[in-house]
Amino acid sequence: MIRDNSLKILTEEFITLTDIMTEQFALVGKHLEQRITQEELKKIRENEKNIDFMENKIRETVINDIVRLTPRAVDLRRMVSTLNIIVDIERMGDILNSISKRLPIIIESKSVWKKYQPKLIGLFGMVSKMFDNIVYALHTENNYIARNIIASDDSIDDSYHDIHQQLFQNDVKAAEMPAYLNLSRILYFMERIGDACTNIAEDLLYLTEGINARHTDI
Repeated sequence: MIRDNSLKILTEEFITLTDIMTEQFALVGKHLEQRITQEELKKIRENEKNIDFMENKIRETVINDIVRLTPRAVDLRRMVSTLNIIVDIERMGDILNSISKRLPIIIESKSVWKKYQPKLIGLFGMVSKMFDNIVYALHTENNYIARNIIASDDSIDDSYHDIHQQLFQNDVKAAEMPAYLNLSRILYFMERIGDACTNIAEDLLYLTEGINARHTDI
């Protein structure tokens, strides 16, 4: 089995990464609600760098443990799952940073922002809750929650498509086009967060049960 000290280090690093991500979701949520300060905007950029740093650190920890400890099959499965999971977490970090960078362009177009801010907040709330649930599932290795997350991805997709279809049903003024294009991209980013949470839930099932849930019905 993985040596206790190695597992303790890996667990602590993973908790640090998910804590940063939880803060990042809260900050981007405040940006969507226009309650964010300049210091908090700087914190989003700082968190993005810290997320990248922690992803690399965890990767190095896992690879070093594989080389040093020659893990048994059950431990190797844990390490492979961890590598897959941190890739999706890092991608979500990139997405959150990108959402925050694009929001000012939409906010500047007051008519577009007034119409779509509630829809963006609603969809972001759904994917934020999805992330909170997957973090809890990971820390507790709760397969029931993991399966619920996988099942809930369809509702994220449906909401994304419903909102996206509304974007260009009416005539779009030339001055509003940048706002609409960035809005479209942010909606896509939120849908990708749902996909990433689903991927992590599938990795958790592989970790705990040895089930390859990718592209299969569970």
